[in-house]
Amino acid sequence: MALVLYTLGGDTNTPRPFVNFLRAYCGELFVLVPFWAHSAGTLIALGADRIYMTRFGTLSPVDPSVTNEFNPDDPASSGERIPIAVEDVLAFFQLASEQGGNDADAFRQLAESVHPLAIGNVKRNIEQIRKLATKLIGLHTPDLDDAELTALVTRLTTEPYSHSHLFNRTEAKLSACPSSRLQRKWRIACSRITTS
Repeated sequence: MALVLYTLGGDTNTPRPFVNFLRAYCGELFVLVPFWAHSAGTLIALGADRIYMTRFGTLSPVDPSVTNEFNPDDPASSGERIPIAVEDVLAFFQLASEQGGNDADAFRQLAESVHPLAIGNVKRNIEQIRKLATKLIGLHTPDLDDAELTALVTRLTTEPYSHSHLFNRTEAKLSACPSSRLQRKWRIACSRITTS
């Protein structure tokens, strides 16, 4: 089965059941990325046996912003909460460490501005995203040992430091298409997408 994936993201709880549903109806799953497969879309792509990208195709980090009832109130929008970006919390602790601080002091300082349960929600989401990425990659048989799998998941979750970082097909280091016939058909299909 080939899925043309075009998304800027969405709920990170959706990719795993969606990929499992698709895989129940096919022997192999290919994801075709003509333009964007960002955030939750990148998670969907990770569940495929192969990812094919056009020269315009991009994946993005899988590092969500989280919001719950314990997030700070948004002063610009009554009744709304300010989302907390996972990478911002990680960067805060890294900066504190680089400045000679310790994690306990950094946590106390952060907890003065942000409810501790909101910070706990960030931690839970970091772990959830890493597990989701690992499980989705594990749906097929990648040629990766545990260290390589951990490094790949880190590159796609917390390493880029920006949710806006985009991975083009070269940076994503994806496999070349095994079938020139399929590659030719994909090129033709993408040329129709980009010209229509």
